[in-house]
Amino acid sequence: DSLADMVSFGLIPGLAMFKALEPFGTEFFGINLPFEIKYFGLFITLFSCLRLAIYNLDEEQTYYFKGLNTPSNTVLIFGIYYVCQNGLSVGENQNNFGNLVATFHFPSEFYLFLTILSSWLLVSPLKMIANKFKSMKLEDNYPKIVLIIGGILILAIFQLVGIPLVVVYYIFVSLIFQKQLK
Repeated sequence: DSLADMVSFGLIPGLAMFKALEPFGTEFFGINLPFEIKYFGLFITLFSCLRLAIYNLDEEQTYYFKGLNTPSNTVLIFGIYYVCQNGLSVGENQNNFGNLVATFHFPSEFYLFLTILSSWLLVSPLKMIANKFKSMKLEDNYPKIVLIIGGILILAIFQLVGIPLVVVYYIFVSLIFQKQLK
């Protein structure tokens, strides 16, 4: 199972970020480096592998995750990458924010920042909500309910543009409920 996760949620997003970082070449903020910046995109693959190894060995991650899980990381990366590379064709009913985000192309520096942030989130000690229910009590599941309702609202409002926003919301809600995740 972890090998399949590694290919699907580690290698593929790493290759996508490798492609997004190609315009950098070997120059980074005026400094000529002895290697191409695009290889930093493969850090996502490396940190995904490390994250999966940690998850498989850690017995504490029963009802929450430590760090961003690899599927959520992949959704974040591909959501942002797809929106920015394809300039999504949003319908006339889409709000102005959706139109702005859908036609905005981030500079290559943003993809480098996203690679570094994403790699750190994968192995961070932050507790992230897992959709595993240990009881049917409302107070035990409040973070999950907030996450599900908010995620549905974001997708209803922003449609495809909302996909990476749901992952950002997931991180935000997990940070708010850090003390409740046990």
